[in-house]
Order: sequence, then structure tokens, then C-alpha cells
Amino acid sequence: MSDDELRHREAMWVRNGALQIRGYAEAFPDADDAERQRVRMAVLYAWMRDRCPVAVQFVANYVATAATALGMAGVAATGGAVAALFAAHTGTPGGAPWWLFPAATWAAVCLGSLFVVRDDVRQVVAVFRRLGTRGALRRLTQPQIAYWYVPATLCVTAVVAAAASWLTLVTALAAPTGQQMITAAAGLFGATLGLQAARWVGGVERLLHRRLRRAGRPHPLDAVLVELMAATSACSRGRARW
Repeated sequence: MSDDELRHREAMWVRNGALQIRGYAEAFPDADDAERQRVRMAVLYAWMRDRCPVAVQFVANYVATAATALGMAGVAATGGAVAALFAAHTGTPGGAPWWLFPAATWAAVCLGSLFVVRDDVRQVVAVFRRLGTRGALRRLTQPQIAYWYVPATLCVTAVVAAAASWLTLVTALAAPTGQQMITAAAGLFGATLGLQAARWVGGVERLLHRRLRRAGRPHPLDAVLVELMAATSACSRGRARW
């Protein structure tokens, strides 16, 4: 997104948060207008202090994506090495090369990750269609990382997945049957790992958000106040049905 789009999203997020807090305050039937306004403003200030700006969220997502890719690469390499050790002890003559099993694991990781982020792929394609060829090239050649990080990550993942999958299939078909089964097991492990990519990224993002919010924050109970108001509102709205 451009800087204007980033500011627009930030403004819309603040507006939606304020409207949600106003809806929470309207659920207090025993408070008058002045009391509801004081509570609403106090919780709104707490929410503003506790939130992470959109720009910080994007940076945290970039860092979390890179950390997840490195972590999955290490786990995939370890799993492929274990599979290669199993294949080496089968004693089958003319066996497959050792790099087949890490390649199969990494291909499955990339394919699983692309399946998880298929909605993001659709959004990127829709943005490129809206911008056109010139607009897309103009945006991708800008020095700002926000313009090219996501499409570049998806493109690299797709290219690596295609190359590793083709190499795995061609090599595995010439391997003995026992080693083909080990290759399939390595691929299943990689697919399971890749399907958890969104959870890995989300976990790293939550850790980064917690560190960023904690730095220099004078009110550590802001999030508690916001959630307490939401819970109170839910109880007030639902008590007639209890």
C-alpha cells in the first residue's frame, strides 16, 4: 500500500475502534449520558495507547514472515536429513541422492504455505489488475519495502515450490520403491509444516507486538480495561436472555 492508503487504513481503524467502544458504552442501562461519555473516553484513550499502529503491524509482519521462512527452512532441512539417514540405511543399491529428501520436504513446505495464503495471492493479483502493467511496474520499482515485499515473497515461494517439486518428482521416479516411500513421508512432513505457516507468522507477530507495546508504556492495564468494558457490555446485552 502507498502512504496515503496506509494513513487511510489507520484512520478507518481508529474510527471503527471508536464506534465499537461507543457501542459498548450504550449497553450500560443504569448510566446517564455524562457517565457513559466519561467511561467511553477513558476506554478510548486506553485503546489508543494499547494499539499498535498499522505501519508497525506491517513491519512486524515482514519480520515475522522472514523469521518463519528461516525457521521452516531449518526444520525442513533437519527433517530431510533424518529422511536421508533412513534412506542410507535401507541398503538399496542405486539409491536416490541425499538432497532429494530435503528438496521434497521444502517443496511440500512451500506448497502448503501457498495454500494457506491463497487469499493473499488473490488480493495481490487483484491489486496488479487494478493498477495495470505500468502501475504495477512503477510501484514494484519504488524503494519502499511495502510496495514489493509481499508480491516478491509470494513470487519467490511459488518459483521455489515449482522448481523443487519438479526436481523431486523427476528424481524420485528413478529411485527405488523403498526410498520413494521415504520421500513421500518427507513430503507429508513438509506439507504439515507448511500448513502451519500462518500460525508461525501470527505467533511471531504477537511476540513483536507485545515487545513494541511494552516499550515505554506507562499504563500496562490498558488492554485489561478495554476487554473488561467489552465483557461488561456483553453481559449487559445478554442478561435479558439468561
